[in-house]
Amino acid sequence: MLVLGIGLVVVLMLLVGAGVDASRLFLVRRSLADLADGAALRAAEDLDEATLYRSGASDVLPLATNRVRTDVTSYVAAEAAANGMHGVRVAAVSVRDGIVRVGLAMTETVPVLGTLVGSPDGELVTATAVARSAVR
Repeated sequence: MLVLGIGLVVVLMLLVGAGVDASRLFLVRRSLADLADGAALRAAEDLDEATLYRSGASDVLPLATNRVRTDVTSYVAAEAAANGMHGVRVAAVSVRDGIVRVGLAMTETVPVLGTLVGSPDGELVTATAVARSAVR
C-alpha cells in the first residue's frame, strides 16, 4: 500500500509539473507574439520619405527596407529586456509591397517536460507577425 501511495504521489507531481511547464510555454508564446506584433508595427512606420516625395503615395506607403531590420532588432532588444525576456532573437524580417513580416524565436527551459521529452536545454518557441503600411 505504501508503494502504491508513493507511486501515486510521484505521478501526480509529474502531472502537475507538466501542467505548469505547458502553461509556461503558452504564456511565453503569447509574450513573444506580442513582441513580434510590436516589432512589425514599428517597422511598418519606417517610411522611405525620399521615395514618397519622388514617386508619391499609392495604396501602399514605401518603406525604408534598409532601416527595417535595424529598427526591429533594436525594438526587440529594448522591449525584451524591459519585459524580462531573455534569449529572444530576430529570426526573420522581410518587406514586400509595404508589408513587413517579423519572425522571433527563443528557447524556454521547461524542467519537467524537457526531461520527459528529452530536451532539457529548453523548447524552441517561435512567433510571427505581419503589419502593413497602408494609405487610407
